[in-house]
Amino acid sequence: MLVQRELRRSLIAIVLVLGIAEIATAKQIESCDNAIPRLLRQEIERNFPGREIVTLAMLEIEAANFYRKASKQRCPGVTKVDFYGDGNETYGLILSKKSDPSYKSSVIMATKRNGTSWQFAVIEADVEDAPPVVLTKPPGEYVNVYGDKQLKVGYQAIIVIGYESWAVLYSWNGKEVEKIWMAD
Repeated sequence: MLVQRELRRSLIAIVLVLGIAEIATAKQIESCDNAIPRLLRQEIERNFPGREIVTLAMLEIEAANFYRKASKQRCPGVTKVDFYGDGNETYGLILSKKSDPSYKSSVIMATKRNGTSWQFAVIEADVEDAPPVVLTKPPGEYVNVYGDKQLKVGYQAIIVIGYESWAVLYSWNGKEVEKIWMAD
């Protein structure tokens, strides 16, 4: 009887510890904390107060499922990309804030400069819709959804997708950011 009680207590303790560890891991994945460097996260909080990186929990269920199929990443609001072709550490980011009844999201490029500082470029600001996702696309030639515009991409590009709605490809041509609609 005493052995059973001790065994039961031990099992309960193990289940509690495992449950707490699972919750902590889920929250870390959910928050995208491991998707970007700590200093970049701090700079985002300082430069874009009230905005947060798009997480799986912010997506509608179908959009989250599409994202999981399209990407091996766990954070739909972050993609590492050589956008400018200079080899500097660069991330494409989707930063959103709740704006009833939907969200306002901005497309941001964050590039590490001089070893420690981060430079931000706002590519698109305050798109009002369900939060989109961002993915990296390889260099190549892309044709827009209407078939009337072609974009030759020399470096990696980003595609921002509002699943089952729209998709826009952004690329750097050496002087400025260009964009084409890939779905509408």
